[in-house]
Amino acid sequence: MRMMRRWLERAVIVAAVLAVVGVLATHRTAWALVRYSGSPGVLTLPVQGVARRGLHSSFGEPRSGHRSHAGIDIFARRGTPVVAAAEGVVVRIGTTDRLGGNTVWVAGKPSTLYYYAHLDRFARGLRVGDHVAPGDVLAYVGNTGNARTTPPHLHFGVYPAARAFWPVDPAPLLK
Repeated sequence: MRMMRRWLERAVIVAAVLAVVGVLATHRTAWALVRYSGSPGVLTLPVQGVARRGLHSSFGEPRSGHRSHAGIDIFARRGTPVVAAAEGVVVRIGTTDRLGGNTVWVAGKPSTLYYYAHLDRFARGLRVGDHVAPGDVLAYVGNTGNARTTPPHLHFGVYPAARAFWPVDPAPLLK
């Protein structure tokens, strides 16, 4: 009986591991991160017409709810094009993010998730699964989500797989 119980416990563990691997192997985000693994590089500034010298990083600064700022806010006029900072695949387009409002997630090089938030609207025809190149228009600057009372801006976040998807300051990576 004891041997059968051990065998059953091991079978359950193996089944759980196989289920997790199966989900990861078929999930669009996982495949995109594998496809776009590589060495880190410089990112395209994700708001058209904004100069690098005009950026100020507030990464890590305190926010409400015991949070810290996990990106950089790039201020621009409402409707200014937001562009892909790196090559990748659109893995999520959302309109219900409590903090980010209208958001786009791109899985790209180097095995990193890029987060674009507070968007006014999305680029016409943008779909989950679309391949994007640096400079491709994803959306337009706005102030949705918890930014309703602030001037229009893009919140841009960078979440590398190499850091277990903990955010890094995007400012030093932008050209």
